[in-house]
Amino acid sequence: MKVKKYFGARISRYPNSTSSFQLSCLTISGDICPNPGPPRKLNYQTSTGLSVLYLNARSVKAFVLLDGNPSCKICKLTILQQLVYRRSYDVVSICETWLNDTVLSSEILTGYNIYRKDRTGKTGGGVLIAVKIDIRSNRRFDLEREQIELVAVELFKDSSKPVILYTFYHPDPGPDDLNLLNHSLLKWPVWS
Repeated sequence: MKVKKYFGARISRYPNSTSSFQLSCLTISGDICPNPGPPRKLNYQTSTGLSVLYLNARSVKAFVLLDGNPSCKICKLTILQQLVYRRSYDVVSICETWLNDTVLSSEILTGYNIYRKDRTGKTGGGVLIAVKIDIRSNRRFDLEREQIELVAVELFKDSSKPVILYTFYHPDPGPDDLNLLNHSLLKWPVWS
C-alpha cells in the first residue's frame, strides 16, 4: 500500500479545507506556532522535542479506494493507524474527524490518550488530539468552549515547560467563533 501517495493526493486536492485561522500549539511562554499543514516528511518537531502530526481527515471512518482500484477499498482509520505507528508520533491532531458515539476512542489509536470533541446534531466536523500514553497530558476543559469545536490539552514532557495544544475547527468561522477562541486563549495565565 502506498500511504504517502494517498496523503499527497489528499493534500493537493484540499489545500485549505480547514479554516485559515488555526492554532496548533501554544506554549506557556505565549509563543504561537501556526501550523501550515504537514511538511513533506509529515513530521513537525516542536521546541519541546515532541513529534506532532496534524491532519484534516474529512472523515476518519470513511472508505477510500486503494491504489485507484474501484473494487478495493480501505478505511481511512486503518491508513491513519499505519501512518502514526510507522512514524511513532508523540501527538496527533486531527480536524474534521466526522466521529460520533458509534466509534470508541479506544478503537482509534491504541497506546494513546484520546481527547476528542465530536460534532453533535449533524454529520461532519469534530476535532481530536491523541497523545502517547507515556507523555503526561491533561485535558483543559476550562479553556474549551461548548459552542465551538475545540479541544485543549496540556502536555508535560521531561523538564520542558508545559505546552498547551489547541485543535480548533470550523469551516467558516464567524466573529462569534473567533471571539470564543480568543477568549479561551486569553484565559490561561502566562507563567514566567
